[in-house]
Amino acid sequence: KPNLMNLPKRGANNLRDLQTADAGCLLVAADLDKVEVRFTAILAPDAPFLAAFEQGIDTHTKNAVDLFGATDDKEEAERRRDCGKIAAHGFDYGCSAETMWQQLVKRFPKLTLAVVAEMRRRYYQVHPDILLWHKRLLHRVQQSGVMSAPLGHRRIFFPDPNTIDPAVLYAFGPQSSTAWIVKRAMQRLHKGGWDIRINCHDELVLNVPRPDVI
Repeated sequence: KPNLMNLPKRGANNLRDLQTADAGCLLVAADLDKVEVRFTAILAPDAPFLAAFEQGIDTHTKNAVDLFGATDDKEEAERRRDCGKIAAHGFDYGCSAETMWQQLVKRFPKLTLAVVAEMRRRYYQVHPDILLWHKRLLHRVQQSGVMSAPLGHRRIFFPDPNTIDPAVLYAFGPQSSTAWIVKRAMQRLHKGGWDIRINCHDELVLNVPRPDVI
């Protein structure tokens, strides 16, 4: 505690400030843009998200409009985007309205359970193929006891596949594949002599000499 693979960026627990660049260097962060959403869209497959990525549309902004409607207030639009982004990740992994509300209310105190339940209903209404994907995955693993990720990872749900946590099942493909890509990137950077200071999920922070910063 805290999870060193998910160091907080905001507030009093912003532990990233403990990391500083060396003299003559800068800390440069790079992450895989919406990588878990992309994997979910491909695996489901989910037509609305696939179309958004194809057209270069910000999926989190689109999701906020789908869940809450449009607004011309920039501050409110950003708040809705943040709320919808967190909720979408939870719904992609089968999160219930009650569990999602318990997470969101810490950051959005005025949010009610009824609103989150409506958000969940609207999300699956816009993305029905994600819900169907959940059902296919659960049935497949209950029959075989084995889950295979797109990039070849396998997980055996033992001893009784009928007692598995669906959220773990739904997250396994996107998250394990993301980890595989990030670890390959870390290997290549390390072999290339780059100084990796932080690895947080799908983000790498490098200590880079200033002339090398693009």
